[in-house]
Formats: sequence, structure tokens, C-alpha cells
Amino acid sequence: MKAFLLLEIALSLLFTLIAYFIAGVSEAVSFFLGTCFAIFNIVFFSLITRRILAKKSVATTLLFIIFKYSILGISLYFVVNCEEIHLLWFVIGLSILIPSVIGYIFLFVKQKKD
Repeated sequence: MKAFLLLEIALSLLFTLIAYFIAGVSEAVSFFLGTCFAIFNIVFFSLITRRILAKKSVATTLLFIIFKYSILGISLYFVVNCEEIHLLWFVIGLSILIPSVIGYIFLFVKQKKD
């Protein structure tokens, strides 16, 4: 998971730099904020799936899920209401979540086979 997370961070920084040269500072910051939300989701997704598959306490896992979505919801509310954030670039940065989850699932399945 550490290698996967480092790859996600490196790709986020690389694409943020590309967004900076294509569009500008404000758009690059919006893109980077979206990728931070995606990485936050990946970390909690991996934590929750490991707890569920390890058959840990359901109550604690449920608390993690509630904590994740409450923090995510409050943060998204402030991002959407912030005038300096370009929502298109934020959503483009957030869209890194889909290939990341798919990649994590393939990595997780590969680790289970080994």
C-alpha cells in the first residue's frame, strides 16, 4: 500500500504541475485539492476494506465510515462555496479516484493470491 500511495502522490504532483503550465496557479491549486480528496478517500477505503476483510469490530469500522463521510461532506461544502476554487479543475482532480480504486483493487487481489 505504501508504494501505491507514493505513486498516487507522485502522479498527483506531476499532473498538478502540468495543470499549472496549462491553465495557471488557481486551476492547479483546485486540481491539487481534488487529488488530495481522492487520496484521502483511497486511504480510508483501504483502511475500511482491511478491517472488514480481517473481520474486526463492526462498530469501529462503522465509526470509520461515519467519520470519513462527515469530514468529506463538510470539506466538500466549504470547497464548493469557496470562490477561489475552480470546480471543473477540482472535479478533474477528484476523478483520479476512479482509476485509483480500480488499481488498488487489482493490487489487493494480487497480494491475496501471493
